[in-house]
Amino acid sequence: MRIPLISALKHVAAALAIMISGAVAGISAQSTDVRSPAAVEPYSIRTSAAYTVVLLRKAELEADLATYLDDYTESNPKVVDTRFELDQLNRDIDKLFATKPTETAKLTESLGKMVVRKAALAAEYNRLLLTYTPEHPLVKRAKKKAEVFASAVKQLIG
Repeated sequence: MRIPLISALKHVAAALAIMISGAVAGISAQSTDVRSPAAVEPYSIRTSAAYTVVLLRKAELEADLATYLDDYTESNPKVVDTRFELDQLNRDIDKLFATKPTETAKLTESLGKMVVRKAALAAEYNRLLLTYTPEHPLVKRAKKKAEVFASAVKQLIG
């Protein structure tokens, strides 16, 4: 199913509006929230800097994918790469939501940027594997980069 560019841009704008309103609500509610940590968890994760950075990238990729599908088939490398990166981001979003309530302070903007970079490097590595053998120097280099970011993210969110 193809989504027109205007529709894709509306999705991006809606995601940004949700991020901004969540962040504003999170700032005003931080000092007055008396709920249990378990009840606060999804709310504090959704308003964390890490989540908003990852959500922004996800919205950009979804908008790109919508425009790519207007011009390309599902087997086009741009479509394949974008879908792969989106899948990586969705997995990492699930990991963000698995963060314990007592550990939400580590969901910083830097972590969000590392998650986004990790997904991009994984997509690059996947793209190179489709063209070259695993022994090719470019593939080895991309694998090392992807592993470094994966290790750094794993240290923080498992």
